[in-house]
Amino acid sequence: MFEGILPLIFVFLTIIVYVGGFSNLLSNRFMVYQRMRAPLKTLLGSSLLSNVFLTFIVFFLFTFNLFIFSFYIQPSLNMVEYHPEVYHLSGKSLILDSYTRNTFTQFLKYGNFAYGLVFSFWVGLNAVLYSSLGFFTVLLFKNKLIGIAFPVLFYLIGTFSFSFSDTLAPFRMADVVFPFSIEQEPIITTCVTVFVLFLINIFLSIYVFKFKINSLEDTI
Repeated sequence: MFEGILPLIFVFLTIIVYVGGFSNLLSNRFMVYQRMRAPLKTLLGSSLLSNVFLTFIVFFLFTFNLFIFSFYIQPSLNMVEYHPEVYHLSGKSLILDSYTRNTFTQFLKYGNFAYGLVFSFWVGLNAVLYSSLGFFTVLLFKNKLIGIAFPVLFYLIGTFSFSFSDTLAPFRMADVVFPFSIEQEPIITTCVTVFVLFLINIFLSIYVFKFKINSLEDTI
């Protein structure tokens, strides 16, 4: 479920990239001065786009650099010893096993680089969705700390609660982003959780920019 520290603190890290600083701007009423130059709707839209772009770039590059190190640099340095013979794997059976090891390793059929690009994009996409959720909750909650904590709790509680159901287990938030502790799932199964999260963000976007924008004028 949580294979290492990164899956555990993933959403917290996505919030740090942009939303944390944005929350401070709201708390300090910085938007009041910015609204003299542009409408609030424009300011929030540009802030959301900045969050999306910056968060995606940070997590895509972070993941891709880890991929480069793991697949190309580390093997040349012999920092880790592998003993596939313990599992009775060698030659062709070892290669075939790598294709079915975890979700997204299906793309190893098209080369290591294809797998690295797809998985890095996937982590970046999930980072954007969770940080965007935090962006909207920071706007909607008067207590900014609750707004920041909401996506983190959503991720952690969702992961833990889904573990108690065999039906929901494949959709656990942490395993969807970092599927290294579960058996390989079809890509479409992995996309379900992301699609639901995408719909939540779309709903919040419509609510904030169409229905809530006027009341935000008085609170931001």
